Amino acid sequence: MEQKLWELDVLMNAYGVKVDKELVEGALAIGAIRTEELMVEAQKISGLDNPNSIVQLKEWLEGITGQEISSLNKNDVPSLIENTTSEDAKRMLEIRQELSKTSTKKYDAMAISMRNRR
Repeated sequence: MEQKLWELDVLMNAYGVKVDKELVEGALAIGAIRTEELMVEAQKISGLDNPNSIVQLKEWLEGITGQEISSLNKNDVPSLIENTTSEDAKRMLEIRQELSKTSTKKYDAMAISMRNRR
């Protein structure tokens, strides 16, 4: 059984797997649209040129909340959301969470792989 699993693994690594090109392209298009929507909303709320900039966002959040923000990493953002009373700050932190998600990175990798196979 182990031999068969190893052989299957070798074949998959040698030939790859089938990818639904339309699904990948659609997922990337939806991701781009959603990112643009979130950036526009974040710019309206904050007035920042680049709300995805950690430096700009930290400075803005500190001004709104009056608290020092030491980090905006994914582990710290939920407690910042929970502990702020500013609705604008909460929404900006929620947007930050959504923009920093890596769930679409697999589609980026698939698209690169599809381009390289041509």
